[in-house]
Amino acid sequence: MSQGNKRNTIIVILNATLIFGLLVLVATLTTNTKPVLETASESLNCFDRPAPEVYCVWQGDYRFELSAQNLKSDRSLLLSEFRGIPQFELNGHLLKFKYSATLDQNFKSSAPIQIDLPNFSLAEQNHLKVTVQSKAIMGPYPGLLMILKTKEAQDLASTLTLISTELVDLANGLLFGLAILAIFMATVSYRRDVYLIYSIAAIMLLAPSLLRPIISETADTYITVVNYFLGVSGALWCPMILSAWHRKVPNWLWLICISIPITMYVLLLTVDNRNLVYIATICAWSSNITLTFYAILKIFTDRPPEKLAAQFWLTLVIVPALYLAWILLIKEQDYFVQAPMNSSIYICIVILMSALLGFRFLLDFVAVSTHEKNLSLAVTQAKADVRHEQQIAQKHQMALATELERRRIMAGLHDGTASFFLGIAAIARQYPTQTASLKILGLAENGLTDLRHTVDSLEETAASFFGCLDLFKERIESLLDYSQFSLNWREPHHRIDRAIDPATSLNVTRIMQELINNAMHHSTGDQIDVEITYLDPDTRKICISDNGTNAPKNLDSVSHAGIRNMLKRAQICGGTLTFQRTATGGLAGCLQLTFETTKTSQ
Repeated sequence: MSQGNKRNTIIVILNATLIFGLLVLVATLTTNTKPVLETASESLNCFDRPAPEVYCVWQGDYRFELSAQNLKSDRSLLLSEFRGIPQFELNGHLLKFKYSATLDQNFKSSAPIQIDLPNFSLAEQNHLKVTVQSKAIMGPYPGLLMILKTKEAQDLASTLTLISTELVDLANGLLFGLAILAIFMATVSYRRDVYLIYSIAAIMLLAPSLLRPIISETADTYITVVNYFLGVSGALWCPMILSAWHRKVPNWLWLICISIPITMYVLLLTVDNRNLVYIATICAWSSNITLTFYAILKIFTDRPPEKLAAQFWLTLVIVPALYLAWILLIKEQDYFVQAPMNSSIYICIVILMSALLGFRFLLDFVAVSTHEKNLSLAVTQAKADVRHEQQIAQKHQMALATELERRRIMAGLHDGTASFFLGIAAIARQYPTQTASLKILGLAENGLTDLRHTVDSLEETAASFFGCLDLFKERIESLLDYSQFSLNWREPHHRIDRAIDPATSLNVTRIMQELINNAMHHSTGDQIDVEITYLDPDTRKICISDNGTNAPKNLDSVSHAGIRNMLKRAQICGGTLTFQRTATGGLAGCLQLTFETTKTSQ
């Protein structure tokens, strides 16, 4: 277990222990303050009947003393936490009171009975004989008997009635509402297993209270079956806890949980031996409590809750389970088998189940909210992706339209305008001795060269830096063949190419062409040098120079249309163009370009 899991486990255990300790302290103090009569003798007689019908009679004798002073005040007898139909005989006088057949139930104790004692029936030495009859499978239980002042008995009876009936009815109402919610969630939730388990357990827990008004004295089998619905509910606590925390319930665990109530009902309906029924009841409830703590332990060992809300809900599960185990297995071991369920235990069970469903509902609410948020983000992302795809498609369509237009212009220039220049040049060559023909020929050849550069810039091969330079080199070499100049072309051995658009390709070609034309027309030299260098991975430098000696000494003062056009073209390309004198006195023009994207090395 990691350090964080240990810390979370310690936090939950400390909180649960603190609350459990307070409950035990309150329960102990409350029990010790009750002036309960002790039995002088008792007996239990059961009549043999076919299972599961049982009829038992419990008889007990009580002895208590009253001083002469106490005989002057009104006294009342208070009976609580009992099961069966009681009958009281005080000093030979039969005490009369109204009772209901619904008192004879196993699942929880009924409201207390208060009987005002007539003064003539009391003496300093008193003998109270109590008889309790029961048809419940667990037999009669005499409960707690107290002789109090009438006013004290009324106050205590009101308190016990609040606990045993009103709080239980409130807990039943809460559990019924949660059961309805669980059934609804089982129809709409994608994880319906925990809600199905919870709804079944809640209905089984509520069944005795809901069916209580219709249980009669003669419905022996009916009383037994209804009273043991609680055993079915308890068998589902373990899978309910594991499912609430998204833990998988193993098949072997399901088999054990299902076999517990089945075995209990088989024994109830077939075996006449009450002692065997007691043992089966002890084993069933012990198994239910053990499986409940197994589920809690598995949550701690797998992954303890980290968030404060989850720790709070787990504490609400652990505390009732601890209190239930303390009441049934430690505090009152003999009481566990004979007595009806204490109302505080029943309320603890309701709190445990309410905490489980509340936690599960909270987790599902958070999951739905998270899913809704993720879905909203996914929709937003999908819309952004669609817009991006649309933009890409639009760019692709624009690029396709541009490519088609480029091909159309290139074809028109090549097949139309270039043909006219070729025709003019061919006619001029037929009359080479005439001055006008020579001028026409020169103009036609210059125009044809310029047109070829324009067409080259539109070629697909000119879409890269070195592709553009290769086309320019091919054209310029054929032009220099008819001049006095030789070409010295130098470039790096390893080419690192870059993408280039048609406009940049044309501007670079125009600048290089202008620099070479200036050298051919104005330089006194006979060689033109073209050098391509890398300044960094994304920066290229093209220097064109001649070996002449007549370059202007003050280059800053030189400003004519050709230089201004070259500077403007360099600016459009995003580059810089500089001029300087060479060591021999020639002119050198250097164009520096920086590219944003990188292509694969060639």
